[in-house]
Amino acid sequence: MADILKEKGYRLAFRDGRLCITDRATGDRVCGIRFLGFELRELVKRLGRPIVVARGNTADGDILTKRPKP
Repeated sequence: MADILKEKGYRLAFRDGRLCITDRATGDRVCGIRFLGFELRELVKRLGRPIVVARGNTADGDILTKRPKP
């Protein structure tokens, strides 16, 4: 799923504590996944728990496609 979004110029990220689709170039929020008819709980069941890196002092974070090396 992440590869398809990347090809289209988008990515999944948390903005204000909500999972959404963002523009890869600008980081701007495009829409929330609830708008597309998905629930985070449902996606976690299907895809597994996301690996999230917190960004800034708000509830923002980027989702990684694989675990970083220490």
